[in-house]
Amino acid sequence: MAVLDYDGCGRRVIFTNEREVTSENLIKVLQQSSIVHTMNADRINYLIKFEAGYQPFERTKIYRADIDSRCVDNVANEITEFKRGFHWANPITLVQRGQHDSGKDDEQTAVSLLNEQFAAEGITGKQQDLGRFVEICGVGYTYIDVNANYVDGDAYFRLVTLDPRYTFVVRSNYYVDHRIVLGVTFSQDDMGNTYYSCFTDKQRFEVCNLVSKADGSARKKSVWSEMPNRGSGDRNPLGMIPIVEWIRDYDRTGCFERQIGECLALNQLASDVLNSSAQDIDGIWWANDVEFEKDPESGEVKKPGTGDWVMSYTAENGKPTIQPLNPKYDYAGVLQNYTTRRDLILQKCNVPRRSSTSGGSSGVAMDSANGFAVAELSASKQEYIMSACKMAEVKIVLQAIKLCPAVKANDPLLSIRYSDVQASIKRQKNYELTTKINAFATGVSHGINGLHMLRAINLFEDVAQVWDDSQKMIEEYQKKECEQRETTSGWGQSRWANGSGNGELRPDYNKNDQDESDQNSPSKEG
Repeated sequence: MAVLDYDGCGRRVIFTNEREVTSENLIKVLQQSSIVHTMNADRINYLIKFEAGYQPFERTKIYRADIDSRCVDNVANEITEFKRGFHWANPITLVQRGQHDSGKDDEQTAVSLLNEQFAAEGITGKQQDLGRFVEICGVGYTYIDVNANYVDGDAYFRLVTLDPRYTFVVRSNYYVDHRIVLGVTFSQDDMGNTYYSCFTDKQRFEVCNLVSKADGSARKKSVWSEMPNRGSGDRNPLGMIPIVEWIRDYDRTGCFERQIGECLALNQLASDVLNSSAQDIDGIWWANDVEFEKDPESGEVKKPGTGDWVMSYTAENGKPTIQPLNPKYDYAGVLQNYTTRRDLILQKCNVPRRSSTSGGSSGVAMDSANGFAVAELSASKQEYIMSACKMAEVKIVLQAIKLCPAVKANDPLLSIRYSDVQASIKRQKNYELTTKINAFATGVSHGINGLHMLRAINLFEDVAQVWDDSQKMIEEYQKKECEQRETTSGWGQSRWANGSGNGELRPDYNKNDQDESDQNSPSKEG
């Protein structure tokens, strides 16, 4: 067993030297990989708690034991919420890769139906759950299987988001592409027993407590518990591992993980400001050459019950003094330092500022000034990784659809191929609406295929459905536009001699080059 080490930063990739995982070496591979996964799971659990607001830190300087304010400015949650909204708010849909690449007339209809299948499986909510894990933990997992309990209106497949604390995949060092040879998800019961559901491309296994393959009685703990006639060691009907690993970057870190130290320092600074304010309000009093009234019965000096008084005396010629004893803080400088540190954390995580600059800036100018341009650049980089993960999911989904007994023989979904589709990820910004619509109109009017223009402007949630509904009208418009251009001269002048369209054709209508005849008569005479 070998582990790709990221020096403690990011989730470690689990490797095995085995060429494939079988019933003979399953326990060995599972035991070795579980050691690495435990380290990853501990870090994942820490990140989830950190994002939720559990960010403990130690105060290094304590002036008064009775004043100990601890403030958590949860910047990690702010970063995560922006990433989930900016990267994952719109569902990842599928579009036709090319209109004439396969030669199938029903290919576009099949793509629209495939998007409907994902919608029927509730992909919008499940994608948000997946995005939360990916952004916080750096990794996420989905599980796909055939929908054996199909009801009319359901999807032909099942898709479930798995918790990365209880899911992992094992890659093989034997292959140059380090392909996945084992997918694992597990759960625990009240007695402390752990039940593992293990998947290879050929078989499915159940393992109990990493020591033995479980019998059918443990099936109730497995992810395929509702699937009939499936037990440990049964053949995997999909022919591929049904667990898909999603990552946000190849270093497998969370969106705020690299700035955890700075987040803790920010919390320390915020706590120091609160402690300073509390000390100013509830200060220790210092009295010099001042005597206080004594209780006639007990003879004790009447003073606050806390006992926080300091009595001192000066020389004979000194003057009596009484004042609060507090350290002096430069609040303006401290608050400026706090604001700067906070903005720097957001900047490093590619999160735009929420406050806008003064003036009348809008649109692209404001986009650049507030940091959305950098956020878009970072999202574009992540988009390619997300698309690859989505397409790995689509490959399994297409196989699950083919195996679903509810699918009819003439269903267009059976003819669609993995190479016919590609993922479409949208990040819509309202101020770009006019620009995108103008770009679409210009491209279509100049003969560019409408499907390619819809994909280019990246405006609609389901591009395949929009094209399916609009294809006829767009192509008719392009045909009329082409015919209209054929009725005009090369230099855009009327084809008619009198310019009205009702007279005779111009004698120079078919000429290709510009000459003096194109000028008006006053210009010629002048």
